[in-house]
Amino acid sequence: MLSSKIFNSKAARSIFYILFVSGLFFLISACCEFFCNEIMCKYFGLPEVSLLEAAGVFAFVYIVYHGIKFGSNKISSSQKDNMPKMQNNANMAANETLNTIQNLTHEQKEQLKSELAKKCGIQHKYSKGQSS
Repeated sequence: MLSSKIFNSKAARSIFYILFVSGLFFLISACCEFFCNEIMCKYFGLPEVSLLEAAGVFAFVYIVYHGIKFGSNKISSSQKDNMPKMQNNANMAANETLNTIQNLTHEQKEQLKSELAKKCGIQHKYSKGQSS
């Protein structure tokens, strides 16, 4: 009953998770060090690997294998079928925006320019009489 009460708070769960993951990382690093020192050093004559080096190798392999996944793209077949539809929707939205901008009056275009310039931090003066 005590263990169920301990994990009710988010802080306790977070601390347990951090300790569990770091313990697992240490265990895998220790196994990596042991196998490298037993196999690589004895049979290939390489220098011994420390625990910190084994942890670095394991972290690097983890990042490369799980983080990057060698450029593979996990898109399901249903998402692949929807991709042309999404691209068509994006093209339609771009065309609608372009048509809206082209149909603006000169004053509205100048006002849009000044608002965009203000948002981007560029000095642009709104003038009614100028033509572009």
